[in-house]
Amino acid sequence: MTHLVTESKMWGSLSETGVAVADLERLLAIITEIPSTFTANATIKKILSERMAACSKGEILDWATMESLAFASLGQEGYRVRLSGQDVERGTFSHRHALLNDQR
Repeated sequence: MTHLVTESKMWGSLSETGVAVADLERLLAIITEIPSTFTANATIKKILSERMAACSKGEILDWATMESLAFASLGQEGYRVRLSGQDVERGTFSHRHALLNDQR
């Protein structure tokens, strides 16, 4: 597990954060899975496939993938994460889409 220890200037205490690599790999498999009964947009399907392939090859993951994993790990720990703005579902930055629409 990779840990990051930071000192909170606001409260003057240390916080230890981190997520086990195995947990990140499991979360990535979940957030990149497209059900067989779902027709995803071709661009989004390619992005999700490339994310999983990069992980399988041991490559460095891009910013958007790590951002998605951060949200997923917070959700796994019981924290609510609220995303807003057009990039969540549609928009300029398709790599940040957190909601998928069936294209059928």
